[in-house]
Amino acid sequence: MGFARTRASDRLAAGADPVVVVIAADAETRAADALAGLSGWRAVLGGATRAESVQAGLAALEQPDNMPVLIH
Repeated sequence: MGFARTRASDRLAAGADPVVVVIAADAETRAADALAGLSGWRAVLGGATRAESVQAGLAALEQPDNMPVLIH
């Protein structure tokens, strides 16, 4: 999860708000540990496929429909 921390930290530093991290059902503790101390992020559970995970991440956003989104 070091990679996830670096990417989330980079996005937050660049002004992304919020950063939504899509995780597997068994990764909640690892994500919380990896991103501990960072604010402005939240985790959501992904789906069985990448497309389902992207949809879960997009559904978690509370932004206007015309807000740019980065999917990594």
